[in-house]
Amino acid sequence: VSYTHLRAHETRHDLVCRLLLEKKKRGELGLVLFVVHLDHRLRGKEAREALERAYNLSSDIGLVAKTVATGGLEAIKKFTIKLGMPIKSQLAERLPTLEEIMERLGKCSAEYKYDGIRMQAHVSPEKIWIFSRREENITDQFPDVVEALRSAVLAKEAILDGEAVPVDPHTGDMLPFQVVSQRRGRKYHLKEMVKEVPVTFFVFDLLYCDGEDYTVKPYLERRKKLEEIIKETDRVKIAKNLITDDVKEVEKFFLEAVERGCEGLICKSIGEDSFYEAGKRGFKWIKVKRSYQAKMTDTVDLVVVGAFAGKGKRAGSYGALLM
Repeated sequence: VSYTHLRAHETRHDLVCRLLLEKKKRGELGLVLFVVHLDHRLRGKEAREALERAYNLSSDIGLVAKTVATGGLEAIKKFTIKLGMPIKSQLAERLPTLEEIMERLGKCSAEYKYDGIRMQAHVSPEKIWIFSRREENITDQFPDVVEALRSAVLAKEAILDGEAVPVDPHTGDMLPFQVVSQRRGRKYHLKEMVKEVPVTFFVFDLLYCDGEDYTVKPYLERRKKLEEIIKETDRVKIAKNLITDDVKEVEKFFLEAVERGCEGLICKSIGEDSFYEAGKRGFKWIKVKRSYQAKMTDTVDLVVVGAFAGKGKRAGSYGALLM
């Protein structure tokens, strides 16, 4: 650490603490990279990549720092996935048209992009954890998903990536995200909400299974194993996909997805290097939504013909309007 950063009357210890706090404000990954610069033995691309991977597999900066302190780089290289510790989600880039996506990926797997809450489910014989995209433990908010997973997962242990989508309890139709958002953060009247806003968990990826790390395996291998260990039910299903290099087929699949209530598609690389890149956003996954495609060439005149009863902050007033 350079002493040129020292302020008046600041010790080297004070400097380290201050810089750590400053890095914290910019995001925890900055702390990981800061550790690299604290120890000359941990500098360089190899150390950086190992530290980033350890952090992305655990979301626990304290554990990463402890591992570095006690075992150095070799311990970090042996870092493994642990049930109950959320893995940072892989995220998709976006392109405006399916033609651009297919030109970039070539033959790929186009999956329905469901309009729900991203969930990561950790399943073990003793316990099931559910984490949000931001690594929050939301297990208690979705007891119905926990119960559904217990009967649907055939593996002894597994970590699944998917989307919880609200469904109409009477018709089975998928409902928009705004409906399921009512269940986030709720502590009371959970049983009533489970009945009022039931969800189906659509699983689209496998990160870990019975002691084996699947994030280092290509997409097609992960998908194949996923289909082997999931017994589909009304409440747990595997995300619908189409593997093709035909733009026309993908366009038809996109319209089908939107018609069924999805946001659009996520097209995923199926190449030999199509690993699950935890904590990264890149062009291995590319999303296209109906909102990107929507174009109005003229204005329209609308009349309000009805409204839904408001809930939450809008209780006692109107919610969504029917036009």
